[in-house]
Amino acid sequence: MPLEIVAERMGTNRNALYKLIHDARKRLKHELLAEGLSIEDILGAFDAV
Repeated sequence: MPLEIVAERMGTNRNALYKLIHDARKRLKHELLAEGLSIEDILGAFDAV
């Protein structure tokens, strides 16, 4: 779904939504690495699907 449509449905703008997604990905990466998962482990989980 395009960011513009998601932003409209959320009552925000495209840039704010992009920043929200960027920050969420950054936090997720940090937490997964803190749990001891490597980047390869994380990416491998998506390859298995």
